[in-house]
Amino acid sequence: MKWFTPIQLPDYPFSIDHQTPVLAVGSCFAEQIGQRLVDLQFDAVLNPFGILYNPASVQRCFSRLATGEPFTEADLFAHNGLWHSFLHHGRFSAATQAEALEKMNAALAKGHQQWQKADVIIVTLGTAWAYRHKASCQIVANNHKQPQQHFDRELLTAEQIQGLLQSIIGPTLERNTPPQWLLTVSPVRHMKDGAVGNNRSKAHLLTAVHEMVSQTEQVHYFPGYELLLDELRDYRFYTADHAHPSTEAVDHIWSRFGQVLLPEATQALNGQLKALRKAMQHRPLHPGTAAEQTFKQQQRARLDELEQQYPFLDLSSWRDAFL
Repeated sequence: MKWFTPIQLPDYPFSIDHQTPVLAVGSCFAEQIGQRLVDLQFDAVLNPFGILYNPASVQRCFSRLATGEPFTEADLFAHNGLWHSFLHHGRFSAATQAEALEKMNAALAKGHQQWQKADVIIVTLGTAWAYRHKASCQIVANNHKQPQQHFDRELLTAEQIQGLLQSIIGPTLERNTPPQWLLTVSPVRHMKDGAVGNNRSKAHLLTAVHEMVSQTEQVHYFPGYELLLDELRDYRFYTADHAHPSTEAVDHIWSRFGQVLLPEATQALNGQLKALRKAMQHRPLHPGTAAEQTFKQQQRARLDELEQQYPFLDLSSWRDAFL
């Protein structure tokens, strides 16, 4: 007797290994899966503008990544003692203009470089609800806790979202080797919109995404949304807010992601790298003892062996943990 609904994953015409340039942009899935790729030494760049939720902000992000035009003071505004950008998540905000621009432009330069060479681009859409700044008439990525009366709230239609995706993806299809696009919809429930509002939003996103998949061979869908809502389908797999996936749920989605997109050799290497990352977090009961030094020597030897076996790995920053 089946106690859950297994989701049939697609057969993708591409795979991802540690040398595949990957760019991940958007909401929950892009952030969580992208971070795992970064942590495991993949050639991946994650959210150069921070977490983005609505498709219009995702489109503005890609437009800026394509040009690489640096941000200036004109892109910033001050609020509650910090300098912010309506294009960025709050983690880029800072106490001075110079500090904010330094963080934003460093991430932009890295993202622009990855945008030019990426073989796989992961985009996760979180919500079709968007906030339009009344003074500038621009949809914002984050309101940075400004008063609600400064914004108009609107629900993007499936047609609008599809148009935004086409403007992002279309130019890349003219490249000699077009990137593969992996579109996903975040399974995070935006309960501030209410249950009905959240479901309307997800329906618009899913409709637009699947229209793109049906029209363009380089565009694919990964069912992370369905894996949580249907394959797991239990509040045990949510955090206490009943809106965000738990660690166990993300582990499951990552495992299913690996089954269809990561070659066996890549998954085997991931296992060795995960073991090393766990060793980096080890806290000895008796620091400074001979046993601790032996442990560290063993881990440095493992690092050396991996770098010799896989010359594309650069584990120099990991080595500091075992000095």
